[in-house]
Amino acid sequence: MKSLKIYVIVLFAICFGLVSCTSSDSENGQKADLKSSMHRFAATISNLIPYMGQLYKFEDQKNQKIILANLQELKTTNALISHQLEKSYSDPAMLTVIEQFNDDINAITDDYQMEKYLRANWRLRHIISNCNTCHSRSSEDFKLKPIRWDVKTEGLRPEESIEILLALKMYREAIDKLFRAMDLNQITGYPLKQTLKKSLAVSVRVLRNYDLSSNIVNHAMKTGNQSLFQRGLLKFWKKSLTNIKNNPATAQAFYEKGLKAEKRGKDYGFVFFLEGSARVNKDLNKYSSDYRYSKSLLLAGQLSTKLVSISEGEQDIAFFESCILHRPHSSFARKCYKYLKSSYQRRGFLKKSAYKKRLDRFWVEASDREEPLHEKMRDKKELDDEFIFLRRIYLDDLSL
Repeated sequence: MKSLKIYVIVLFAICFGLVSCTSSDSENGQKADLKSSMHRFAATISNLIPYMGQLYKFEDQKNQKIILANLQELKTTNALISHQLEKSYSDPAMLTVIEQFNDDINAITDDYQMEKYLRANWRLRHIISNCNTCHSRSSEDFKLKPIRWDVKTEGLRPEESIEILLALKMYREAIDKLFRAMDLNQITGYPLKQTLKKSLAVSVRVLRNYDLSSNIVNHAMKTGNQSLFQRGLLKFWKKSLTNIKNNPATAQAFYEKGLKAEKRGKDYGFVFFLEGSARVNKDLNKYSSDYRYSKSLLLAGQLSTKLVSISEGEQDIAFFESCILHRPHSSFARKCYKYLKSSYQRRGFLKKSAYKKRLDRFWVEASDREEPLHEKMRDKKELDDEFIFLRRIYLDDLSL
């Protein structure tokens, strides 16, 4: 315990020193380094795409050296991005996605080396969803400047090809491919619904283009192969898109609209939740250390729980944990804790002792104790440092 306290003191001393020495020039340099690393990561993904859809190429021993080298490059670049994000782009949700990437890359490499090619190939296809988790969140998020990669998607299903194009920010190509696939009935049922949701996440939250979003829904309605429920859902989405266009309502108002729409059935509130999440992400960048920042963290977590079908990682958990750390030992922190515990329970995390210990740690932060009448509130930098520190303490134990 003594060594842990010393480590915390040293950590905050280092962080304070870094803050006092940081200049705008160095911050710009860090952002440039991050952009370079993201391009490097995307280039490596594009190198692996030709092997995803053709299992015989993936299994061929002549290609194993190339595949393993690219997997190692993914791991190295992911670690570099994680380090750069901690320094220059503090976002608790993004850090959880990076952690998920690391776990997935390790699992793919292990499966591939043990010649479990089918499972390794499936995991590699699935990893693209992690890219879209961040790339489809908000127009305020870090943007990877679009590069027209030479993407070869032979052997992949249309929905997989579309997701890859979205992950590489080739939005126009992705939407065109979606329209062609719907015209030819190449995507139907659940895969179509998921692809529509991921495409709308980009058009609503990133591009902020409601006309394009309506065109996507209209095109889906014209395919004629939808069930009665799906047709009703698409019509409601179209109506929702009309409602949010030029609507000055707050993120909280759209969250409440989504909750009301959900009473009609599953996914009826989806468009409202998308718009709410886009606006709350903007609020998180606007506010830094006051009560509005705490409220935005809580709302971001609530919206993330409603959009879990199009995201990977533990974004809601990251937001709820940060919410507790920002206003520790307050009634607001205890409200965030209730949502945090619910997220743990929903995922079945409390079956693992490491997660129970982690939840206990946050209860200590949230619980009431004798303090001055004013509630202590950490500033954003202190919050970021504490969040990163706590994740490092427990991260290695979570796989046990």
